[in-house]
Amino acid sequence: MMLVVADIIGLSGLPTTKAGAILWLKSNNIPLKKVSSRFVFNLTDLPPEVAQAASERLAAADHPLQFDANAEVTVSNMQAGAGPAWYLLDVTRGVRPIIWQERERYEFTQITGAGDHHVFMNDKYLYGIRARVNAGFGLWQLAFGSKAALNEVNYAAARAAMMGFTADGGRKLGVTPSIMVVPPELESAALHLLNTEIKEGGGSNPWKDTAQLVVTPYL
Repeated sequence: MMLVVADIIGLSGLPTTKAGAILWLKSNNIPLKKVSSRFVFNLTDLPPEVAQAASERLAAADHPLQFDANAEVTVSNMQAGAGPAWYLLDVTRGVRPIIWQERERYEFTQITGAGDHHVFMNDKYLYGIRARVNAGFGLWQLAFGSKAALNEVNYAAARAAMMGFTADGGRKLGVTPSIMVVPPELESAALHLLNTEIKEGGGSNPWKDTAQLVVTPYL
């Protein structure tokens, strides 16, 4: 996953300026590449603790937002709590919260010909997959993270906060959460919230089908 210098500015123990962050990257022998007017680098080249902190910035409590020339505020897209993390994403538009790019599609290759030098000399076949791909973060406003309990109240609050996000200048973005991502331990709670017609204890469930559920063990 590719990051830009701004993605690490101000992380714990790191410089708070662009120039300082570039110097820090160079001093740690992290390869930088200039794309247009920005320096980019691989997330996996960072020390593990820095890479973890940078990854968590997609959902954070202090995203800067410029309302006008004289007013900059910070906006949170993270709901506080102490439980397992779950996420809401808006993937209904061309720009995504997480971007996946395939320059060259995955291609299965093999060396199995009887006349091939490697097969002839080693009596072994070779198989492999090649591709050119990359991933990166898109708009933070299209994602919302939470460590609060996954229940009706917190889900409603997360949706409302996400749908109220604006761009610089205060323009509403029209965000619509479309996917909920949860770890396996929250699957049952998520299914009850998104898939059932009737709530526990009676009454209709107003949140049914308001998001598509994705369960992953990689959170």
